Amino acid sequence: MPRISIIVLATGHALDQCAAVLARQRVTDIEVLPRGATPTGDYLVYLRPEDELTPRGLAVLMEALEASGSDLAVGTGGTGPGSVPALSASHRATTPLAVPALLEHGESSATLWRAAFWRRHDLRWPDQPALERAFLARALLLARAVDVVPEPVTMAQAGFHEGRATRSLRTDELADVADRLETLHEVARSIGDEELRRHWETVVLEPEVRIALTSLGGADADLRTRLVERVGQVLDEAGPHVEAGAKALQRLKYHLARRRLVPELMEVVKAERAGELSLLRAVRKGRSYYGDYPFRTDRELAVPDEVYRLDRELGVRARVDDVWWEGDTLHLEGFAHLGQLDADTPRATKVRLELVRQADDAVVKLPVQRVHRQDVTADAREAGYCYDWSGFRTSVPATALRGRNGWAYGVWRLQATVSAGGVRRSRLVTATAPGRAGRPPLREVDGVRIVPTTGRGAFAVEVDTLPVVVTGLHLREDGLVVEGEVRRRLTQDGSGRLLVVRPSGSTVLEVAGLPLRGTDGHRTFTAVLPLAALRGAATDEPGSEGRWALRMALPGRSRTVPLRAADGLDELRTSVEGFEVDLGRTRHGRIRVTCAAERPVVEDARWLDDILTLSGRWPAGAAGCRLLVASRDASRELALPTTLSGGRFTVSFAPGAVPTLAGALPLTQGSWRLVVRRNGECADLRPLAADAVTLASLPPAHHIGAKSFHLVEDGQELELRVGPDLF
Repeated sequence: MPRISIIVLATGHALDQCAAVLARQRVTDIEVLPRGATPTGDYLVYLRPEDELTPRGLAVLMEALEASGSDLAVGTGGTGPGSVPALSASHRATTPLAVPALLEHGESSATLWRAAFWRRHDLRWPDQPALERAFLARALLLARAVDVVPEPVTMAQAGFHEGRATRSLRTDELADVADRLETLHEVARSIGDEELRRHWETVVLEPEVRIALTSLGGADADLRTRLVERVGQVLDEAGPHVEAGAKALQRLKYHLARRRLVPELMEVVKAERAGELSLLRAVRKGRSYYGDYPFRTDRELAVPDEVYRLDRELGVRARVDDVWWEGDTLHLEGFAHLGQLDADTPRATKVRLELVRQADDAVVKLPVQRVHRQDVTADAREAGYCYDWSGFRTSVPATALRGRNGWAYGVWRLQATVSAGGVRRSRLVTATAPGRAGRPPLREVDGVRIVPTTGRGAFAVEVDTLPVVVTGLHLREDGLVVEGEVRRRLTQDGSGRLLVVRPSGSTVLEVAGLPLRGTDGHRTFTAVLPLAALRGAATDEPGSEGRWALRMALPGRSRTVPLRAADGLDELRTSVEGFEVDLGRTRHGRIRVTCAAERPVVEDARWLDDILTLSGRWPAGAAGCRLLVASRDASRELALPTTLSGGRFTVSFAPGAVPTLAGALPLTQGSWRLVVRRNGECADLRPLAADAVTLASLPPAHHIGAKSFHLVEDGQELELRVGPDLF
């Protein structure tokens, strides 16, 4: 039985909860150490007081280390706002040289160390939290081998705790910024591999430089000089890659920092914070555009023109706002324009649209109809720029995506090329507006599924030839019945295996030995998912909420394949021991399984004058729940008056006139979550869910006085986004 050593900055919830989690994994031999102590156990974990572990994260890391012999293992959810895409897949016994993105891993609490490695290098936790990132990077560089496990270890990684509200840094915290920048710079100096050092300087050090420069306004004179001096050293020693892709305003600050021109740099920082620079229009010289920022015409200071040249600022801004089918023709509406260049007439800009297949760069050119869109100008909120004629409408018949040799799997991305004022830019358009654009209807053509969205709701057109199709979902006493077809010739006979898998790819439940009946080119199967097993598996998931996918292992194939839903497949929902089990389809048409505590589900959302009204199911297991609207950082909340009747609920409220101590006022700018509080527990806030039909038909933004209110989707959950005062 392994022994776990725990270093905790403060006793309390983190330690108690960690011990409870480890006890569930049958790990009871635990020693708690103060900072700086030498661990005597087999493994070591570092916890902050606010950390809360997922039920299985540490166990998965421990299993990885036992199998690989690596020095440490890091867990990554791979889906959170700060996740590193390169770390969303498993890497066993690797190093930062092989996976440079390892150095981007900044979660000390999501790391399990082999204690022998700790003792061998006589490691000690830094006294200052600001130095932890550099400490972790140095340890990763020392390690002979590292395991990356795409499983969340803390609840924050799993997305169950929101960050704190954004606020200004105090002077003592700014000293931490300076300390962190200096230690991260020392790490850069210690990296011998040139490519790895470039990666560190670009993705870790450069963002810290930006934070330091932005923080100058709150620093005293001595700290300001110290910050600028260190920024100057970083920029002097690093190559031009640190500034590659920086916008003109950032390049100006870098230029002044290199020259240690603190007063001039402060002038730029203060003007930026006051919003003065956003009111300036671009200046054209020849075929180039320049930002009209401070000191541009100051001959004595002589800042080179190249510093002010606009590049990224003139990029394509685009979004798909609506997607629909007419027969077998796919129609799209959206907008595309260049930043800081007017699109005030149909002739001011030229827009070209194409669908490009990722696999082989095949291209389908699309017709473009220009559309008047005053709302794009209003939403941009940029002084003096007009994007009224940035809208487009286009269409493509599904058969245009079929190759000469018939249908083949492929993902087609929408590419927009916009030309204006001598500038030409291209980009892939993946952003979608809430509602139907993010959850468009799917279409089956000649037995092939055309899917106009990705699994995460970004825009793309997938030609889906996946062989396993679910044709029926039924409920029986012992479980959920999944019926389907294998629509592809198999290379060998045998039985199939149905797998319930996590987003990380690990298996939750397996139903083996499924007979595949019928002819070789068309075989059927039936599988039963035991309700009790699903309910039990959910308790091992973060927040006791299981969100899984279905995959099938076919005879003769080494890789499993996802299951897709047949047209017209109805969702199946049932309850077991206070949990709701839901078997249905994702926005991408794949089969998904969820198992979570029963909670209200919105089935209709609409504006009635200035009143937002939501209605839907109120299950028996939701007794004692209350509905609230809460700010994203959970610092403010408002209880919503709810009417219940016959297992249904209705809630109506006016977000433009909520009661406060100062009278009825609009909700403040920002994101407000619609949440459920269970059984009066203050800490137990869960997002209010919505069904797929509602999420595909969310109402457009609603304006009340000077503010806009937009009900949007955030991962199958509802959020109310409140805009700033427009005047």
